[in-house]
Amino acid sequence: MGWRWTLVAGLPSILKRPRAFLLGLVPLVAVVSLAQADSPLKYQLLGYPAEEAVLLANHSDLYYLDRYFELNRNRPTMLLRGLGHPRFAPSLQIYGMLLQVRGDDDAQKIVSAILNYISTLPQPGKTYASIRTYSERVDQFGEDIRDCNRAHGLPVTLIKAIIIQESTGNPIDVSRAGAMGLMQLMPETARKMGVRNPFNPRENICGGIRYFKEMLDRFNWDVTLALAAYNAGPEKVVAYNGVPPYRETQGYVRSVKWIKNYLDAYARN
Repeated sequence: MGWRWTLVAGLPSILKRPRAFLLGLVPLVAVVSLAQADSPLKYQLLGYPAEEAVLLANHSDLYYLDRYFELNRNRPTMLLRGLGHPRFAPSLQIYGMLLQVRGDDDAQKIVSAILNYISTLPQPGKTYASIRTYSERVDQFGEDIRDCNRAHGLPVTLIKAIIIQESTGNPIDVSRAGAMGLMQLMPETARKMGVRNPFNPRENICGGIRYFKEMLDRFNWDVTLALAAYNAGPEKVVAYNGVPPYRETQGYVRSVKWIKNYLDAYARN
């Protein structure tokens, strides 16, 4: 009842100076509106410094991630259970920027450890059931794989694993970077490998196998380095003297190996 009596008691003053009352409402309404929207002011009102508030305003999910992280900071099992999934990787990378601004080195190490764990997981969508489906899709190109591989002698399951990882067996797949076809050949790579039509399954597979064999020869038949070179480029592997420290490339190498191991086990059974 208190606020009602205050309003009634103040009504005469409001009626005497309505213009002043309305003008006084403008900044209040503006503050309330900004506080409700995802604006830096909202997060500053919640107690965040200005620089952190800007990051939170641009990435609203960080606020909830930050609350969860702080609640479970000393409970690594809960952090890993709640955040150790590939779908959280982009938000965790941005959260790392927030922690850098905050100067929280210990939290940055925890987030980095979670991201490293996520990078060891199969990429989203690559489940046992989906691998079987993709493998059956790739099997329709089995004759092309065998013919193209005859001169190179690579493990067929390795070739199939690369195709599954690269395009899931879609011969007209095009990546955002411009890689094309079953083995996702970049235009320059396709040209060097003599591939005229990268959307022709046979040409694409022959070109991809030839290129991967070149990577194997270049890196002394080290499959890990050859896969990293296929994904990131041989120059990057040479520059880092090993698998480049890119999460995409490291995840790619692990995923292809995981798929190959599954295909080998499935073939034995």
